[in-house]
Amino acid sequence: MASSERTSTIARQPWRIVIVYGGAKGLTSRTTTLTGPGAWASPSLAVGDFDHDGGTDLVATVTGGDANAVLLFRDVRDRPVTATASPLQTKGEEVGPISQIAGDFTGDGYTDLVTLVRSSIDGEPAEKRAELRRGSSSGLGAPTALSSDIGRAAVAGDVNGDGRADLIAATGGGDGDRSDPPEGILVFLGTGSGLGAPKKFTQDAGAVTILRGAAGGLTTKGAELRPEHRARAGRRGDGRRLRRRAVAGGPDG
Repeated sequence: MASSERTSTIARQPWRIVIVYGGAKGLTSRTTTLTGPGAWASPSLAVGDFDHDGGTDLVATVTGGDANAVLLFRDVRDRPVTATASPLQTKGEEVGPISQIAGDFTGDGYTDLVTLVRSSIDGEPAEKRAELRRGSSSGLGAPTALSSDIGRAAVAGDVNGDGRADLIAATGGGDGDRSDPPEGILVFLGTGSGLGAPKKFTQDAGAVTILRGAAGGLTTKGAELRPEHRARAGRRGDGRRLRRRAVAGGPDG
């Protein structure tokens, strides 16, 4: 288990990731501490074998002015390791929480990484985008842009049964702003070279839609629409704010 914590509330102060090791009876007192560079630490972490060497790698992100970066801690076992930083370019000066989704989207045995980025200028949204970094023997590769229509949430799962991870992402900001794109999900199927073009599915507010996987990806055939408890929806003016969650998997396995 890994958890991130800030050692200070002042920007550009060091932060730590504490790994707590498990044992036959659960979590133990044995720990390893990874230290990040002096910048804000996003609480989002991703775990995988990005260099395909059989070890466990950990990805974190830092944000803070010109210090935005994706950090890769390679082969984390029982000792502290130094992170390799990959710059994270943003249009806005203020960077929101960064989400990271790990999965083998190409099926080559290397874990890949999708990063969701949001930034703003003087409180006004400047960008929201997703980018893919492929895993390699040397770590994470250069970023490839995916879409600017992705919201704050995404998960990885194999929806077409081809052995590659696919990306299922929410659209819209989910905050009730009328300027947001229509609510729904985007499905990017994994391919040998990355992630394919997205297929969009719309979503009715205040309901949960179950879409089943198939050889061609998610399908609306046999879809189930289930009302969601109204307590999950709050009001903001005359709009509706929804807390949205995408889940990879389903009732039929």
